[in-house]
Amino acid sequence: AALTEARRRELAPEAVFPCVLKMVRDAVFNKRDPIIIGIDVVEGQLRLNTPVCVVRTNATTQEREITVLGRVVSMEVNKKPVTCVKRGDTNAGVAIRIDQPNHDHLKTYGRHFDETDLIYSRITRASIDVLKTNFRDELTKEIVGVVAKLKRVLGVE
Repeated sequence: AALTEARRRELAPEAVFPCVLKMVRDAVFNKRDPIIIGIDVVEGQLRLNTPVCVVRTNATTQEREITVLGRVVSMEVNKKPVTCVKRGDTNAGVAIRIDQPNHDHLKTYGRHFDETDLIYSRITRASIDVLKTNFRDELTKEIVGVVAKLKRVLGVE
């Protein structure tokens, strides 16, 4: 059990739990670098260090465009830090801070995304495999369903 726990800690950055987030209306505290916004968890669970993105359809080409916003580096519920928020955990919403690693292409609220966009955890084939092999006991039916939905939304094979 200790070995499994150590392996989980080691693989935690690659393990991206699926979530769908909705912005709380008028809860934009910082528009860019870092982005600080209020959200509600619509599906799944949001954990610290989750990479997040928005998916929009290009108006001219009608193609899906994925805009990576960055990683969630802190979360607060009622001014108290938390590490994991599940759907239905809070009524008041969650304040999240998104740090952007690439400073030459900073994403800005209002330009790259707005409160009408859903925010998704940025899952990949590799992150799904890490979840399946090392976090199987935490994969509920709901989480598996959200993974399947995000695979379609994000075009993950």
